[in-house]
Amino acid sequence: MIKKSLFALLSIAVLAIGWSFVQGKRNTTDNFSTTGVSPTDNSTPDISTTGTAFTENPPQPDQDAATLIVDSVNNSSTASATNSSDEGDEPVVDLTPVNDIEASSVAVEPLSDAEFTRLENLLKNDKQLRLSLLEEFRYNTDPVRAKQLAALLGPYDDAEILEVASELAYSGETQSRLAGLNLLRRIQPGNDQARDIAIDLLTTGGNTKILVATMNVFAKPSPDASERQLQTLNDNLNNLSRHHDSNVRSHSISLLSRWDKNSSVARDAFSRGLSDTDPAVRSSAVFAVNNISDPDETMISDLLNIAENTDEKRSTRYAALRALNNMPLSGTQTRRYSLAQRSANSRN
Repeated sequence: MIKKSLFALLSIAVLAIGWSFVQGKRNTTDNFSTTGVSPTDNSTPDISTTGTAFTENPPQPDQDAATLIVDSVNNSSTASATNSSDEGDEPVVDLTPVNDIEASSVAVEPLSDAEFTRLENLLKNDKQLRLSLLEEFRYNTDPVRAKQLAALLGPYDDAEILEVASELAYSGETQSRLAGLNLLRRIQPGNDQARDIAIDLLTTGGNTKILVATMNVFAKPSPDASERQLQTLNDNLNNLSRHHDSNVRSHSISLLSRWDKNSSVARDAFSRGLSDTDPAVRSSAVFAVNNISDPDETMISDLLNIAENTDEKRSTRYAALRALNNMPLSGTQTRRYSLAQRSANSRN
């Protein structure tokens, strides 16, 4: 009986030891499988660069390969957006059209005819493009391209365009002033403010080149000019008709004839021009008095002197004869006119 009891106890002890050994073996295998290291591998993991030799979140055997590719692309895009923006900000997305004009880039070459036409059509309905071109115009250094940009911007009654034109016209740098005056010239016929600015600029002086460019702002008369503007402009041009430079005198007379040739101020300048010592000034005065109403005797006499002068340019003599043809001449004046006409037509 005692032997049976001992045998039973011994059996139970053997079973307990076996069970404990099996469980220990299973736990060891599980631990090795989760770390990715073979239970028979006794080597030490390399931690010299990464701090761990194990891969984070390794793909499971049954994971779809296409999903891994998509995740990789998404992760790459997210990393790029994060690196391109400040911490905590939304990723910056560049929405600038690829064909947009960069205002900060100063062009150095004139526009081709095709590009000019393309921009001319686009500007009609695109103020933002006009402002971009205006910013380029402000800093442009090529005179030919500056004229092209002025031609493109001039037809538009944008306050920003007038502001830049005025800013450049009043600047101290010659090239900038010329560019601003050229833009003002294109704006002036339809803009009172541009006209007032240019009238004021006529009194600021400057070298001959700047002065002529300022006068060129009035190359095209405006039917919208007020009486005040006309009077002030005529007075300024009349003063310039006495300028020491013959080019300025000639130019001022031509402009007076376009704006109000029958005003007393203009007629006074014309009379001086007809007897000027410079042939270019006399020529401008002769063309200015063509079709003038109620010429006085002094004007008629001066025109006859020019028509009779064989040293005068032929074109100037012909212009004097055309002007006289529409004027009331006395008998003596008519004979002088006929002789002058015969002389001008002579090939000798």
